Amino acid sequence: IGKDVVSDLYISTSRWLNPIDLPRLRDKERAHPILLDHLIVFDIDVAPLSLKNLEEARITAIDLHEYLASDTSMEFLSCSFSGSKGFHLYYLDLERDKFAIEDPKEREETVRESRKQLLTRVLGEGFNVDNRVTADTRRIIRLPGSIHGTTGYQCTVLGLEQLKKPLKVLLEDIPRIESAQKIPKRARKGKKKAKKKKPKQRKKVVDTRAVQQYMVEASTHVAGTKDRSVLMMWLPQSWGIGQEALETAL
Repeated sequence: IGKDVVSDLYISTSRWLNPIDLPRLRDKERAHPILLDHLIVFDIDVAPLSLKNLEEARITAIDLHEYLASDTSMEFLSCSFSGSKGFHLYYLDLERDKFAIEDPKEREETVRESRKQLLTRVLGEGFNVDNRVTADTRRIIRLPGSIHGTTGYQCTVLGLEQLKKPLKVLLEDIPRIESAQKIPKRARKGKKKAKKKKPKQRKKVVDTRAVQQYMVEASTHVAGTKDRSVLMMWLPQSWGIGQEALETAL
C-alpha cells in the first residue's frame, strides 16, 4: 500500500437527487429530499477484535448469504471485509415500486419500514447483524479500498470463494500498512483497575498543657494595696502540685 492511501473513508448507502446538505428527518421547514435508491446492507461485527470473533463473523456472513439466496426481492452485489471486526453484505432492492412513490417523505418512510421488516426477520433467525445499519436510509458505511484507521487493514471487497476460505488464509489476501495492528487470537479481557486505598489519617495528639489553662486576676481592694494584684491559676492535676505545676506552666 502506498503512502498516499486514504484512511477512514465512508459512502452513503442511499442515492439522492440532491445529496448536498440533506435536511434532518424531522425538519419541517425545508423540502424533504428525494430518495432515488437505497442499498440493503448488513453489517456483521463481533467485538472486540480477535481471530476467534472474526471467524464467528465470517461464518455468520456465509450463513446469512445462504439464507437470503432464495429471497427473490433482492440481488446479491458484493461482500467486503470491514478492515476490523467483521464483514459487510450488499444487496440491490429489486422491488422498485417503493421508489416510485411521488411524495418524497412517504417514499423514504416506506423504504425504512420495509428495511425494518427485513431486519426483524433476519434478527429473528438468530443472525448477529448491526440493527442500526440496515434500516437507516441516512447511514454511511466504510468505503472498500480505504484503510481502517485503527487496525491498519484495508476495507477489501471479497468474492464468495474468498469469504469461504479459512480466516488465516483470507487475512493473508487483505492489504495493510506496515504498522498494522496484530490481531490477537482471543479477545483480551480488560483488567479491572485496583481501587487505591486511602492512607489512614493519624489522629492528632493535642497538647493538653496548651489548652487547659485558666487564669483570673483579682484584687483585694483593701487600703494600702493600691496597684497591687494577685494572679490566680487553675492547672491540671496531671502537672503535679505546688512548685512542680508552676514550673510546668512556665
